[in-house]
Amino acid sequence: MLETDDLEMIKLAEFGVYLGLELARSITRKNEVKPLFLKQCPGSSFK
Repeated sequence: MLETDDLEMIKLAEFGVYLGLELARSITRKNEVKPLFLKQCPGSSFK
């Protein structure tokens, strides 16, 4: 029983990561938040 629970948790975690990446991609496409990320990098030359 413990093994199946662990597998379910891994599946859920992988699905969560996938959803997070897809959400980040769609936000980047729609709002162009790249400059925001670049500003947070101290050594960035794209300001």
